[in-house]
Amino acid sequence: MAKDYAQEFTDSIIKIIESGETLPWRKSWQSRDLPHQNLKSGSPYSGVNVLMLLVSAYLNGLTSPYWLTFKQAKEMGGQVKKGSKGTAITFYKSLTVDDETAPDGEATIHVRRFYTVFNLDQIEGIETPEAALIEGAELTPDENKDRLERHLMAYAQAEGITHRVSGGSAYYSPVADLVNMPTGFTSVAGYAGTLAHEYIHSTGHKSRLNRFESGATSTKEHKEAYAAEELVAELGAGMLCGLFGLESDVVDHASYIESWLRHLRGNKDFVFKAAAKAQKAINFIDAAAHLEQVQAA
Repeated sequence: MAKDYAQEFTDSIIKIIESGETLPWRKSWQSRDLPHQNLKSGSPYSGVNVLMLLVSAYLNGLTSPYWLTFKQAKEMGGQVKKGSKGTAITFYKSLTVDDETAPDGEATIHVRRFYTVFNLDQIEGIETPEAALIEGAELTPDENKDRLERHLMAYAQAEGITHRVSGGSAYYSPVADLVNMPTGFTSVAGYAGTLAHEYIHSTGHKSRLNRFESGATSTKEHKEAYAAEELVAELGAGMLCGLFGLESDVVDHASYIESWLRHLRGNKDFVFKAAAKAQKAINFIDAAAHLEQVQAA
């Protein structure tokens, strides 16, 4: 019987949420090291693979940002330590299939595949490379918070999003296309996480990635759709803050946590879809911010 990697990963997420401990994607997962990447190719991982590696490192006490397949480790003169448990990551493969309804009789489908990587902590015979410092690695949390803020303000400027600082709560209004940020944050992680969270929400506007068209016809369905969007913002904020060497600390709403658990228990694809949407949101913000910064130069 084939191993169900998607279910295993979903079960790990459920276990972490139920434990009440700090969620791994809220931690500063870059610090002074490079982002999680394949050691041989140098390519950084993205989307749900970042999440899968973060969760595995969290559960197994792994500290290196470098990963290799069993074959790659051997090619580089190393050997996976006996008894080491690999980490499943995923990719989508395009396949051509017969389709009588298509004009040319064929259709392309995308199939999710998994393969296994090992952390450099689990490999013998390969020296740990001298880690190049990421941008902002030598800065203070406040300075990295300012970097994140400038990045998001450039995105807001490019997209015409209104940024307002006032009392009350943090929120994004799709109707007004407005991010409201309260005052009185007591930690950098709280401010950075909340700011990133609301701006991830803003990418869901109909003029951008259009995530809010849920088709909900009842209050219950609307709440469920909103809880799913909250997970997108939760993951997106954690990953975006991580890119700036920051922790993300957002106030948990019990109703959302309960809804996430309900979705996770009933749908092993739920977290994969949310992570994919979160990565698209980050990519959208990055592209708009970069364009704005180039034009302003």
